[in-house]
Amino acid sequence: MSYTAAAEEEEEEEVLSPYKLFFPLGVFCAVLGVVLWVLFQTRMISFFPRIAHGELMFFGFLWSFIAGFLMTAVPKMTSTKSANYLEIFTPLTCVILQVIFNVRNEHNMAYVCILLQNLALFFFLLRRLRLIKKIPFWGFIFIPTAFFVLLVGLVMSFIYKDQSYLFTLSGEAFVFNLILGLGSRLIPVISRMPQALMPNQISEKNGIRLEHVIFLIILNASYFIQIYLDYRIGVALRLVMLTYAMIKYFRIFEKPLQKTVVGLGLKISLGLFFMSHVISLLNSSYNLAAIHVLYIGGFSLLTLLIATRVILAHGGQTLEYEVSSKRTISILVLLVISSLGRYFVGAQITSAWLLTVVILFLIAILIWISKFIQIES
Repeated sequence: MSYTAAAEEEEEEEVLSPYKLFFPLGVFCAVLGVVLWVLFQTRMISFFPRIAHGELMFFGFLWSFIAGFLMTAVPKMTSTKSANYLEIFTPLTCVILQVIFNVRNEHNMAYVCILLQNLALFFFLLRRLRLIKKIPFWGFIFIPTAFFVLLVGLVMSFIYKDQSYLFTLSGEAFVFNLILGLGSRLIPVISRMPQALMPNQISEKNGIRLEHVIFLIILNASYFIQIYLDYRIGVALRLVMLTYAMIKYFRIFEKPLQKTVVGLGLKISLGLFFMSHVISLLNSSYNLAAIHVLYIGGFSLLTLLIATRVILAHGGQTLEYEVSSKRTISILVLLVISSLGRYFVGAQITSAWLLTVVILFLIAILIWISKFIQIES
């Protein structure tokens, strides 16, 4: 291949890197999702933003980061074709439309966009996964499971006209499946654990075993038990599965080859995952606060830390940034304080303390995107 052809191919690949579009969109959704509460407190919007906030945070913020990661990483993990323009801009457009409908408080149309963006991402993944003869590692079985649970949540939310199904199954369960599945390989690597395998490396331990299937079934059954039988039993089961994953798959108590701020942040994030479930078990009146500990200190912090590795690796940067970055330290501190502060706010929806939590979250998000801009500019 000539230098010109190689340069053109490299340029095309750079233009089509999905994370470069989805990560900034996710940050925008996160900012807008929490700013809605400020607008509500100052009476600049007339509608109660609970549903719009939840949809923006799950299917705007977290979903955009998930899509950016999966559409960038899965082709490399499976040695298949990179995302093309249609595959990128279809779900991207759906997210943008969803944001518009959320701001207009048009939930039915936002729901349609959420369905379409997930279908677009699912078929993108299906086209690649069906071409490979052997999965890179066992955690890949969580991808179709995550989308199955997501679809069930969408259907149940539509049938029963109850957004709790959407947030519990299509939101929380979807994200949890991907974290516990793909994170089983990603988190040890990013944490620099001994003998941690890269996601695209094949080993004798890659095969799906009975323990993996049991783990997957119990994890997802816990959500349906929580909804239909008993809330605390469902949470308790999930806590057991999370504890098992933290010890066996994430290797949280093992000593890393090198201590890094990102590695510490991942451990703290997993600790807040654990804490949120314990809170739900001990005090049901603090369920809303516990959920926000999970979302802010768990999902959001872990998402930004993994996304940091993505932008460093694909941006041609040294991974030394992960070791002692002051930027990452500040993000870690701000999100931990924000998550714990949201716990003490409790069920309040308007207060000075809640506004403080919002501001801390926003500062953390803006600090993270500043590194993204620095790398990509």
